[in-house]
Amino acid sequence: EKLVFDGRYIEFLNIKDSELKNSLRTIVLMKCWSRTLNLNLFSSDNLLSNIVINAVREEDFPSTINYDYITNWKVLNFLTNCELSGFSIGNLEAKILFHIKIPNLKELTLNSNKIVSIESEVFKNMIHLERLVLKNNRIEKLDPNLFMDLTNLVNLDLSWNNIYHLEENVFLSLKNLKVLNLFNNRLDIIEKDMFNGLANLVGLNIRY
Repeated sequence: EKLVFDGRYIEFLNIKDSELKNSLRTIVLMKCWSRTLNLNLFSSDNLLSNIVINAVREEDFPSTINYDYITNWKVLNFLTNCELSGFSIGNLEAKILFHIKIPNLKELTLNSNKIVSIESEVFKNMIHLERLVLKNNRIEKLDPNLFMDLTNLVNLDLSWNNIYHLEENVFLSLKNLKVLNLFNNRLDIIEKDMFNGLANLVGLNIRY
């Protein structure tokens, strides 16, 4: 089952119907807004596997997040696909994702979040991740250890950013990567060791 909220003000989100709760697999919040969003639904025993949250204004999402509270969300154990788009994250700090363990996550999309920098341990606990989308942000460079634990990654989308330089061997751990999208960045020089380790790569886009 799929539950979609589009263009609504949400202060408290919970589902009491046990049958719907048990069958719900996907929840989508599109263009919703809240000053104090209470996501009790995510702390329940349901088997949600897909979460999509798309905000269109900076005030659409709470300015402070209780990371300890999120860590206890039982739904994180079943989550395989997560999309968060349209926020003003700026610096993607390790505390946002590093301390929130999502053991079975396979797809993570962080589009249009005004991300400028990403700390090296942000993706450390996402060892099963297969698809990572970071397009349409403001990323300028990548930490050499950023993808170290993403050995199962197959698709990496870094298009529409401001990346002007890639460290040597930054992709070295991505031995299973098949598609790398660097379209519309600011790469002026392609170093010979820039794509070391990408033995299974079949698709590369570096057009500007």
